[in-house]
Amino acid sequence: MLGNFDSAAAGRFIEQDDRDEAWFFAGREVESGAFAAAARQAYGLSSDGGRPRAVFRIFQGAPGCGKTSFVRRMEAARPDLLFVLVDEQHLTDANALMQRIAQEALDQRRGANILSGLAVAALEASRMKTASEALLRGAGERAAKQAGLVIWLDEAQTVDESCRALASAHKGALGVPALVVLSGLPTTARCVRSIPGLSRLADAAVIDMGAMTDDECAASTRMMLEAFKTDANDAAVGEAASRVAAMAVGWPQHLTGAQKALAKALMAADGNLEEVDMAAVERDSNARRAAYYGQRLDSGVLVDDPALAVAVIAEIGSGHMDRDLRSMVDSVCVHAQALDSYHQSAEAAKAFLDDMVRHGILVRRRSPADVLLDRWSVAVPSMAAWAEAAGHGAER
Repeated sequence: MLGNFDSAAAGRFIEQDDRDEAWFFAGREVESGAFAAAARQAYGLSSDGGRPRAVFRIFQGAPGCGKTSFVRRMEAARPDLLFVLVDEQHLTDANALMQRIAQEALDQRRGANILSGLAVAALEASRMKTASEALLRGAGERAAKQAGLVIWLDEAQTVDESCRALASAHKGALGVPALVVLSGLPTTARCVRSIPGLSRLADAAVIDMGAMTDDECAASTRMMLEAFKTDANDAAVGEAASRVAAMAVGWPQHLTGAQKALAKALMAADGNLEEVDMAAVERDSNARRAAYYGQRLDSGVLVDDPALAVAVIAEIGSGHMDRDLRSMVDSVCVHAQALDSYHQSAEAAKAFLDDMVRHGILVRRRSPADVLLDRWSVAVPSMAAWAEAAGHGAER
C-alpha cells in the first residue's frame, strides 16, 4: 500500500459512536439478501391488485452484533428507499405513524420532489377513519410509484401491545406498501408476536444475527488499512488483518474495538504498519473487550450481583444447555448459595434469569430437540470464556 497516512480519518474512526454505520462493512450477505428480498416483496405487493400491506423483517441479536450499523448500511446503499426511523410514540395508532411518514417524506424531499407523492399519500392515509377504500388504495398506489418506504424501529425489544400501528401495517390497514424493519435484542420476535394481530408472523421474517467469519473480519480490516493509506506491503497487511480477526473472535463490536486499537497504534507510528507493536494492539483490544463485557453486567439487578451473572454464564459456556425453567432456576439458586448472594430463593433466581435474558446476556428459546425444554445460550459466545476466566480469578 502507498503511504501518506490519513491520520485525520483514523482519528475520526477512533471517535466514532458504536451505533454509527460501520465504516468498513464486510460480509452479512445473508442479512443483505434478506433485506433485498423483503423490499422486492413489499413493493411487488403494491401492484397485485389487492390492498398494499407491509412486509416485516426482524433483525435480532445480542448487543454488539451490528444490527443498527447493518440497517444504516442498508439505508446508505439504497437511496431509492425512504427510511423513516420511528419510536413507540409513532406506533400507538395508524394515524400517528402515517403522519410521521408524511413529515419525513417532506423533510427528505430530493431535487425533483421524488418523495412528494409519498408525503401526500401518507397524509391522505392518516385520515383513514373517514377515508374511503378507494382513497386508501389510491394513496398506496401513488406511494408505491413515488418511492419505496422502510419503517424502521431500533431497540424493538421494547414493543408491547400499545404499538397497534404494527398490527395495522401487517393487516394492510395503512394503505401504503412498506417494509417494516425491526432491529433489537434476541427477545424482539417474541415481543412483536405478543402484539394482537402479529402472533402468526412468519418465521422467515426473523433473521438472527450472530458472529462474522474470520475472513470477513480480515476483509474489513484490509479495507481500513487501505482507506487510511497505511504504509505497508501486502504481506504485512495480510498478517495484521489476520491478527485483528483473531482478536475480534467473530464479534462485530470486538472487531471495531480491535480496529480502533490498531488505528490508534498507527497514528503513533505515523501510519507505518511495520513499526506497530501488534502485541500492544492486542492488549488494548483485550482491554476494550473486557470493558464491554463488564458494561453488559452493569444493568438491572445484575449491577448488584455481577458474580452470580458470571457464574451462570460460565456454566452455560460457549455452547448451549437444554433445560426447563425450573431446572435452570435451581441451578441459579445453587450458585447464589455458594456466593452467599441474596438471589437464593426461587423467585429471586427466576427474576435474575429474566433480567439476563431481557438485557441480551442470555438467549432463551424453545429447544428444537425437545419442545418441553428451553435452549439456553450466552448471547455473545466469547463472553463465556471471559466469565470462566473471571470466575477462576475470583476463586484465587
